[in-house]
Amino acid sequence: MVAVDKIKNNVMTQCKDKNFAVILMHDTYYKYFTVEALPDIIKYLKNEGYVFKTFDDISPAEEDEMIKLKIMNK
Repeated sequence: MVAVDKIKNNVMTQCKDKNFAVILMHDTYYKYFTVEALPDIIKYLKNEGYVFKTFDDISPAEEDEMIKLKIMNK
């Protein structure tokens, strides 16, 4: 299991100085710390100016950028 502080630190470190981020998190019976970390992660990201979107909400330019950075493929 990964501790709450470790999860928060990983997300905050990996999002630092980025224009956008795609964060995939899993939560299962054995990995419940993810849910516990979310409120602080969301607060941090909002304070850093991130806007939350679904993949249906991204612009064509954002999609192109994510394909270029190999974050997604289509």
